[in-house]
Amino acid sequence: MTRRDVRALASLMDRERRLLLSGDLAALARLVPEKTRLAAALPSAGVDRETVEALSRSAHRNARLLAAALSGIQSAQLRLSAARDTPPNLETYDRGGRRQTLGGAGIRHDHKA
Repeated sequence: MTRRDVRALASLMDRERRLLLSGDLAALARLVPEKTRLAAALPSAGVDRETVEALSRSAHRNARLLAAALSGIQSAQLRLSAARDTPPNLETYDRGGRRQTLGGAGIRHDHKA
């Protein structure tokens, strides 16, 4: 690994951060092969401690952003699932203790292609 490769890895990690912040997960996935190649060559690069620490901080920062993005996606999936699984009617009781059904139309889902 050359110094240019080390700079390329640092630049790639900055780009990864921007993509995580913007939510462009498709572009983020396209960085994986290059990031893997550059990171695999890092141990043999003979880079100084300061550079390794800076790259490590960037990697940890991006890992936290990725975990937050994943958490957000999972939360959205749960909310969509809950909305989809909501029964169309609400059954309750009136003052006289008689069962009463409220609603009837349920939640309307518009599907767009």
